[in-house]
Amino acid sequence: MDYISTPLVFQHSESRVIIERNIAERIVMMDNLVELIVFTAKGDFNADPDFGLEYWNHEYANISDTQFNNNIGRDEYNRLSIKEQCEASIAESMLEYAPDKLKIRDVHVVMNMKDDEPNLHGRRKSYSHHEVVIFISAKLDDGMGTAYDYTREVSFMVEPTVRKVSI
Repeated sequence: MDYISTPLVFQHSESRVIIERNIAERIVMMDNLVELIVFTAKGDFNADPDFGLEYWNHEYANISDTQFNNNIGRDEYNRLSIKEQCEASIAESMLEYAPDKLKIRDVHVVMNMKDDEPNLHGRRKSYSHHEVVIFISAKLDDGMGTAYDYTREVSFMVEPTVRKVSI
C-alpha cells in the first residue's frame, strides 16, 4: 500500500516561493482523496466538519460484524445505521471535494471477521480481528465528453474494544 503524499512541489527562487500542483492522472488524485476521506474522522477537519468517514466516531461502540453488515442499531438522531452513515459520509465528502464531475454509482462498506492467524498475548490466543472493506464505484467525467470508470477498494483492520466473557 502506498502512503498518501501531497501532490505539491515547492520551488524556491530568490524573491518568492512558487507552489506547483503536478497531478497528471485523475485516478491518482481520486485515490488520494478516497484515502484521505477514509482515514479522517468526520468532524476532525475544522474547515469542514462534514468531511471524513463516520465510522471513526463509532469506533468504541463495540459493534459486531453481523450487526454492522445487517444495519442493526439505528441512530435515533438521523435514523441511519452505522453502516449507512459510513456510506453516506464517504459519498457526500467525495461529491463535495472531487476535482472532476463525479457520478457515484455505489459506495459499499462491509465488516468482515478475520480469524486466520491467532495473536499470542501471553498464554492465550486472540482471534479478534475485524476488517472494514470499502468499495467505491464511480464515473469520472473530464468535461470534454470523455468518461472514465473509477473503482477503488480500501480496507483496514479494527479491533473490538470489549471482549465477551462467559460467566
